[in-house]
Parts: sequence; structure tokens; C-alpha cells
Amino acid sequence: MRLSISQFYSLQSSAQRYQFVLDTLSHHFSCDHCFIGEFIDEGKRVKTLHYLQNGRCVDNFVYDLHDTPCKDATCTREVCTFEYDLQSDTHKIICYRR
Repeated sequence: MRLSISQFYSLQSSAQRYQFVLDTLSHHFSCDHCFIGEFIDEGKRVKTLHYLQNGRCVDNFVYDLHDTPCKDATCTREVCTFEYDLQSDTHKIICYRR
């Protein structure tokens, strides 16, 4: 599905926008898990705002950043991406700073 910028912003809710973005990323990267999260607890943990597992919306969760590659995203205002073997050759993780 391709949306123009105006169509994307005309989506009625953040949840619809999150769903569209995650569907696009999940398809593009062929990943099993894809989520949008926000830093909480002074950047020590992440709370997911929308989470897809195998293309389906599932319950959100909170995880600690300690000893994860995503902890480096708290130090920059840039997009931080990881496309190497974190769990297996097919997994890719993308961490964003809001």
C-alpha cells in the first residue's frame, strides 16, 4: 500500500499511522517483529506504542535498554539502525529517537 503524504496525515489516529508505518517497515525488511516505542524512565527503558509480531498487532511491552544495541539511540537525535546478525541472519532492528 502506498500513501501520499496528505493521505498519511489524513489517517484518523496515531494508531492508524503507527500501523501503516509498521506494515511498511515489516514488509520492506521482512522481519518477524516490528515496533514503535518511546523512551521512559529517563531513557533507561522503552515502552512500545505499537507492536507487530508476524504482521499482527499484539500487546505492547516495556523492556530495559541496558545491554541492548538500542541503548545508543538515547545518546543521539539521529535515527539509529541495526541491520546485522542480532539474533539470526534474518532479524533487523530499528531504534528511533523521538
